[in-house]
Order: sequence, then structure tokens, then C-alpha cells
Amino acid sequence: MKFNRSNIIFGTANLCSKYGHKSKFISESKSRGMLDFAYKKEIRTLDISSNYDCYDFLIEKYNFNKWKISFKISKKDINTFSSKLDIENFLNNLLLVFKKKKIEYFLFHSSKDIYTKKGRLIFKVLQKFKQNNKIGKIGVSVYTKIETINFIKEFKIDVIQLPFNILDQRFNDRKLIKTFKDKKIEIHARSIFLQGILVDKKIVPKKLLSFLELQKWFLFLKKNNLKSISEILNFINQHKFINKIVFGVRTVKQLNQIIGTKLINKKVRYQNFSSKKKILIDPLEWLKASWQN
Repeated sequence: MKFNRSNIIFGTANLCSKYGHKSKFISESKSRGMLDFAYKKEIRTLDISSNYDCYDFLIEKYNFNKWKISFKISKKDINTFSSKLDIENFLNNLLLVFKKKKIEYFLFHSSKDIYTKKGRLIFKVLQKFKQNNKIGKIGVSVYTKIETINFIKEFKIDVIQLPFNILDQRFNDRKLIKTFKDKKIEIHARSIFLQGILVDKKIVPKKLLSFLELQKWFLFLKKNNLKSISEILNFINQHKFINKIVFGVRTVKQLNQIIGTKLINKKVRYQNFSSKKKILIDPLEWLKASWQN
């Protein structure tokens, strides 16, 4: 069995840019080639934001009307609004830019952006657009459990995008998962490869290799002669509360390898690799550390 491609959201954050640890710049032509290949391989949803380096190139050169869109509104966008009309014009312009009648997913980059007076107004306008079938589902990208718990107590949300991988299993919480189910919240998992360091030991910052959890992970793969991508996707597949996965790749070859991976129904105690150390599981902490290899 292979991972259901309809459950894949192709991330565009790394296109036309140098994104992630030890990554190389991805040109516009290669970026477009990866999008074409993804569509050819029956991946139909894109994760996109005006905050991404590729945004201007894509909206000028690429045809989005054949894709489903998961759009993240950034702080940069929000800062341009001074009235309800500004918000409505922004949303209507997005529909024109993407040449679509409806944006399937509309997410806030951060829950903090909704708690402000302006954020609450944006949320109300989004609800109106949803009622008019111009937006499919309203969502938010979260980073911590407590942030998520507090947010869903106050706001009725359709979709949550959260970090989830072999090392970062904070959201694998029965009570929280039950809340997701009861509130009919769709869950999108991002950072499943943790910027590639769970896949390729060669690109792991030396500082991170000192952590026991990561050492155990690579030793587990080596001792059992297992492929990292296969185990990562098997891990995700075990957790049925995950509805979709969001990831980007650096080459067509990588994408082909991922979608060609066969899933095996087996029980592995992946929780043995779990960590709560922010310096290990949060790539933003790596940037702050400014490690030199």
C-alpha cells in the first residue's frame, strides 16, 4: 500500500529559495518542474503564502485554477489592512490571482494574529466568505499544545496545521485527539521530515547528533536495514487523527521516492524516539543557535 496522494499537500515554502539546513538554492525553472511533476503524480493541493519567496513568481507564471489551494495569511498581509473593506478586497483579489471561485483552505500563519482586534475582524470576514462558498475551510497553523488547547476553546475552526514527526510527538495526546474529533477539526501534519534531518544523517547539524533520541533513530534504521522515508510515512500512517501531510522537497527525485514508498502494516514503538527538547525538535531554535559545522 502506498500513501494516499489525495492526502498530500505540496509545500512551496522552499521553492525559488534556499530553505532548510544545508540546502541549495532551488531555481525558478526547477521549482516549476517540481510543481508540474507533483500534479502529474496526482498531487492536487498546494500550501502557499505571500510570505514565501516563490509567491510572486508563481502567481505571475503559474496556473493555479487546476489546484486546490491551502493559503496562509501572513503578518505582512495583515499589516496592510485598515478596514473591513480592505480585508474583503484582499480576499476577492486572491480569488482573481488564483483564478478560482473558492480557496479550499485559508489559514492564519499564527494563532497570535487572530487574538488582536484586527485578527478577530479578519476571522469574521472569513466566516462570511465561507458562508458564500468562497472559502472552504478556515484554519490556523500552531506550534504548541497549550496554544492549540486555548485557541480551540475560543474559536470554531475547521482545520489545524501542526508539527508532527518521529522526534516531535507532542500532539499525540488522547484527550486532545478526542477534542479534534469531537469538534470535527481536520488535522494537517507539517515538518514530518524535520527539514530532512530525519531522512539523511549527512545533513544533520553536528550539535543535534549529540542528542540520544536522534542517535537511537539512526541506529534503529541501520540495525534493521530500514529506509528512513518508509519508516517516517509508516509512523504518520499509524496516527489516524492525521488527515493530510504537508511537505516540500528539493528535487523531483525526492518527491518520486516519497510517493513511491510502500507502507507496511506493522507496529513499531516510535514513541521511543520522542523528545520534548525544543533545541532538537524546533528548526527555529537551530537558527537562533547559529551553529557552524
